[in-house]
Amino acid sequence: MAVHAGHVTPDRVKNLLRRTVWSWSRLRDGVRAFVVEHLGDPGAVLVLDETAFLKKGTKSAGVARQYAGITGQVENCRVAVFLAYVTPAGRALIDFALYLGKGWAGDAERCREAGGPAGRAKAVVTKAELGRRLVERTRCAGVPFA
Repeated sequence: MAVHAGHVTPDRVKNLLRRTVWSWSRLRDGVRAFVVEHLGDPGAVLVLDETAFLKKGTKSAGVARQYAGITGQVENCRVAVFLAYVTPAGRALIDFALYLGKGWAGDAERCREAGGPAGRAKAVVTKAELGRRLVERTRCAGVPFA
């Protein structure tokens, strides 16, 4: 991003990203609208997949020792469920949800400190249920798909 903007170093872009308060739901909705505008197709397919992000620490929301499909074993990682919108014209990620296991879902204070999803600190929501919620959110937004 920094190179594209003409910056010599990434410092200014990093500073912007680090200090800006983001509304993830508004950003998600904007990306989804852009994708539908350019790729919208009533025959589109929604594709769900979980992905793990290997981590070294313990402070990032959702990080725990859990199965990581990218390595095929239990790792210290974060896991998220992603929703892709696929048409003959192209494909794009349009939504995601962070998985919070037992160590996070039962600890509202830990979730708050790490910036975890506010409404999910009380109980574990399965990855399958997260996927169902992503599809339902997409349907409610009027996204065309088969």
